[in-house]
Amino acid sequence: MPSTILSNSGQITIPEEIQKHLKLVSGSRVEFVIDEDGQVRLFPLNVPVETLSGILHRPGIQPATLEEMEADISKGASDGVGYSTGYNSEKNANAKIQKI
Repeated sequence: MPSTILSNSGQITIPEEIQKHLKLVSGSRVEFVIDEDGQVRLFPLNVPVETLSGILHRPGIQPATLEEMEADISKGASDGVGYSTGYNSEKNANAKIQKI
């Protein structure tokens, strides 16, 4: 498994094997994502999204259908999940909304 060393300035050199696999060239942009298991993943930002198909696949996990996704989105919207006004009370939130 390729590895690298972190420099004093916080930089790393991506091993050549990984650069080739991700089709990275000098100046390529990458993104680091921490997944739900705490693993850090590196994603190239210079490749068509189609080439990333299946990159997050986990064995044994079945993909959700469009209907399941829509149902979960509706449930989250009705539960207020993911919605935050940044205020501690509904009164303050309404006051701010009226000022806009």
